[in-house]
Amino acid sequence: MEEKKRQPAKITLDNGKMNITYNVLTIRDKDENAKHIDCFVPAFNLKFSTTSEDNIFKYSNAMVSSYFNYFLKKENFKAMIVEIHKLGFRTNQHNFVMHQLLNKKKRNAKFSIDNVNIPEGFEGSKVMKNSLSEMVY
Repeated sequence: MEEKKRQPAKITLDNGKMNITYNVLTIRDKDENAKHIDCFVPAFNLKFSTTSEDNIFKYSNAMVSSYFNYFLKKENFKAMIVEIHKLGFRTNQHNFVMHQLLNKKKRNAKFSIDNVNIPEGFEGSKVMKNSLSEMVY
């Protein structure tokens, strides 16, 4: 995981495979002896805690992967596309692309989101860029 300035989260749909790039914001307990790390994935409004920086990558990928697997296994492709839209992800010519995706006339698109709400306490936190590659949809 790279420590970076906050970048827009991206979802790329490409011929049945999905690539997701997102930020994880982290803050440590104020107590220097505490090992508790609070983490937040703003693009998907997911929060979790860990005691090791090594687990941040593993936990965030598991949570984002589970998020999309729910829609792909319990719901369907259309439900996933609607959820991406509800989260605030947009693409060029958004309305046209959404119509094409929802009517199964298109299977490729590039979505991104930049303006997300950051919870109190995470302003100025450490930013880590993370990604999931080639999830099948």
